[in-house]
Order: sequence, then structure tokens, then C-alpha cells
Amino acid sequence: MKCLVTICSKKKDESDLPLPAHLRYLGDHIESTYNKARAANLPMYILSGKYGLVSSEEQIPNYDYYLEADKADELSITLAEQIKNLAITDIDFYIENKDSWKPYIEALEKGAQEAGATLTKELLFPPVSEIKMK
Repeated sequence: MKCLVTICSKKKDESDLPLPAHLRYLGDHIESTYNKARAANLPMYILSGKYGLVSSEEQIPNYDYYLEADKADELSITLAEQIKNLAITDIDFYIENKDSWKPYIEALEKGAQEAGATLTKELLFPPVSEIKMK
């Protein structure tokens, strides 16, 4: 199965009730990836440092957790198991070129490799230098 993935967001809807993951996380990259997944009729997962891969429709509570670099290897083991259990073979990983994303990217790279899944990284928002001005 092919799927789209992006990482979670520090900015969240702080409702006490569980919400679908794509509504809990408030980052622009979440909405952008969700729209791409819907247009392609593919499942979307959000990479959470706490939970691993979370379906965009899965109800999740409000929480606060940031993945530190020293925990990326541990998360990669969880991700490899999830990728295998979900029968994911191809991942389009929508990322931003930010230092804060590096542990998440590293964890998914290792997890996908361990699970034998193909991982393609796509920049969500190209650097300003790559945007042609008219």
C-alpha cells in the first residue's frame, strides 16, 4: 500500500476531547498533506514522536511531546513495526527543511529501510531561492 506522511505539529487544537489527528494538529503542512492524500485517494499518516504513525482520521488526545535526536533510533523501531503491520510498501514523505524536523526524518528513513518500504521525500514548501519571481 502507498501512503502519504508528514510530521506532527507543536501547534494543536487544545480541546479536551479526542479529535481526528488531521484536526488535532494545526500546522499548514498537515492540511496541505491531507489535501494531497484526499486528492490522490491515498491514506495519510502523521508521524508523531510519541505515537509513531497515526492515521489522519484516528482520534487522538491533546498532548505535548517533542522528539529529541537521541530518541530517533527508538522511534525507528516502532515505525518499522507499524509499516510492516499496516502493509505499507511506498511512502511519500512531505517534509520541510527545518532543523526541528531532522529527528523525525531520520527515524522514518531508518524505519522504512528496516521494513523494506520505499521512501520518497518531497519538500512541502520550496526554499524562497527556488521560487521564480515574476
